[in-house]
Amino acid sequence: MGIMIAGVSSGSGKTTLTIGLMRALRDRGLRVAGFKSGPDYIDPMFHRLATGNPSYNLPTWMVPNDALVYLYNKHSESVDLSVIEGVMGYFDGHDPADITGSSAHLAEVIDTPVVIVMDGSSTALTAAAVLSGLIGFHSPSKIQGVVFNKIKTEHHYQLLKRAVETHLPIKAYGYLKPNESISLKSRHLGLVQAEEDVEIEAKICAMAKMVEETVDVDGIVADFRTVQTQAQSEAISESVYNREVNSNLNSSSNSNLNSSSNSNSNSDPESNSDSNPNTTSNNTNYNMNSESCIHKVSSNNSYTTVGSNYKQYVLNKIELIKNRVLQNGGLTLAYAKDQAFSFYYADNLELLEAVGVRLIPFSPMLDSELPSQANAVLLGGGYPEIFSEALKQNSTMRKCIHDFILKGGSIYAECGGFMYLTNSITDLNQNTYNMVGAIDAETVMTQRLQRFGHVEAEFESLVSVRGHEFHHSQIIPKSEQSYQIVVNRKGKQHLCGLKYKNAFGTYVHTHWYSNLEFFDYLVSHLSKK
Repeated sequence: MGIMIAGVSSGSGKTTLTIGLMRALRDRGLRVAGFKSGPDYIDPMFHRLATGNPSYNLPTWMVPNDALVYLYNKHSESVDLSVIEGVMGYFDGHDPADITGSSAHLAEVIDTPVVIVMDGSSTALTAAAVLSGLIGFHSPSKIQGVVFNKIKTEHHYQLLKRAVETHLPIKAYGYLKPNESISLKSRHLGLVQAEEDVEIEAKICAMAKMVEETVDVDGIVADFRTVQTQAQSEAISESVYNREVNSNLNSSSNSNLNSSSNSNSNSDPESNSDSNPNTTSNNTNYNMNSESCIHKVSSNNSYTTVGSNYKQYVLNKIELIKNRVLQNGGLTLAYAKDQAFSFYYADNLELLEAVGVRLIPFSPMLDSELPSQANAVLLGGGYPEIFSEALKQNSTMRKCIHDFILKGGSIYAECGGFMYLTNSITDLNQNTYNMVGAIDAETVMTQRLQRFGHVEAEFESLVSVRGHEFHHSQIIPKSEQSYQIVVNRKGKQHLCGLKYKNAFGTYVHTHWYSNLEFFDYLVSHLSKK
C-alpha cells in the first residue's frame, strides 16, 4: 500500500516531509517506492537520492487512468511502502472547475490514503476548520491524516492535535519545526536539480532526522503499510482497474475531468483567460488483436476502464515494437545526461529498454563526441541556458551532433534539447552562445514565462500525444522552417516543433504512456538509418 503527502498549497512543506519520510523509512530497512503527482522532473531526483530507487511520475491529465493504475501497481509491487508527493494545493489541477490533474484526482484513481501537510504556525482550532473544508469539499475523501509544518513547540502541536482529533475523523501524525538550513534552492523553472546541490545528502539526512524527532513514523508505517502476496496484489489491481473512476471524480453531472495544465504547477494565472472547459475526456479504447492499437479520445464524460486488459495491451505493444526493432538490426540510442540535460521520465527510459533499445548516456558538456555505437540520439529537457558557456566551449561535440544530423542521423529533442539544436542561446544579459546550429533558429531567453500548461501535440499529422510546456525562452526561426508539430492548448493552436532532415525538436515534454502509439511512432523515427 502507499501514502500520498499532499499540501494545502504550494510551499506547505510537501517536499521536506516527503524526502524526510522516504529516508527515514529507508534507514529502517524498508523498501520504498517514490512517486510524483504531475509532470515535474525535479522532485523525483530528490526522491531517488532519498530512497535509493527510481521515482516515477503519475501525471493525471497527460496519462489515462488505466495507465496510471498500471504504472503505480507495477512499481509498488516489490516494495514495503510507496510514498507519493502531491502537487500544489491538494485540489489544484488543470482548471478550477474540477479536480482533474490534481493530487486529489490521483489519490482517487490509484485509491491511496492522503496525509495533508499544512503550515500550522499562528493557528489552533482554525486549522481544524481548514482541514474540515478539505475533507468535505469532495466526496469520497481520501484524507486520513495531517502533519503540521513550522511548529516551534510541542505545546503548540498538542493544541493543534487536540483540535483536529476532537472535531475530525483523521489523525495528527506530528509536526516539523522551522529549519532554514534544509531549504532547497530554486531557479526560474523550479527547484535547483538535486545533483547541483553539493550539500544535498546532508540536507536529506537532516530532513530525516527532523521527521524522526517529531513525526510518528511508526504510526504511519503501521497505518499505511501492507505486505501483499502476488495474488493479493493482482486482486487489488483488478478491483481498482474496474472501478468507475470518473463517477467519483465528478462533483456534479456537468463536471468535465479533462481540460489542460502543466509541469511544476497546473494552474497558471497568466493563462486562465484561454481556458476551454469543453476539452474532451481522456478515455481510451484498446483493440487487443490489432498491431496498431490506436489511442482514441472519447467525448463522453464517463470513464470506462479496461481492467487487467490494459496490462496485456502494454505487453503486446512492447512485444510488437521489440520485434520490429530486432528486424531492423537493433537500435542503440545515445541520450544526453548531465547537468544541462536531465529531464527524463523513468518510465520512458524503461519503455525504451523494454523494446530492446540499448541506452548509452553521454554528456554534451564534457564528452568530445557521440558514442560510436549510437544509431540515434535523444536530447531531453533541462537547463542549457544555465550551462550555455560549457556547451559553447565543447565545440567538438556540437560539430559531431551537427555532422550526425547532416548524414541523416535520427534525433528527438524536447525543450532544452530543442534549444541546443538551434544556432545559439541568448541569455537575459544579452550574451549569445553558439549551439549545434542544425536548426536555423535562435533561442532567446525571456523574463516572462512563454508557455506553461498541458497541451495535446500532433506530430506530422500522424499521431497525437498529451504533454506539457514550461519555458522562459522563444525560438525564433532565421529562415523558412518545416513546422511538423501542432499543439492544441485549451481550444487554441500554435506551432511548436521543427524538423530538419531526421532531427525533430519540440518544446513539448511527453510521457509515452499517454499514448503508446506515439511511442511506437517515436521508435520508428529513431530507427531510421
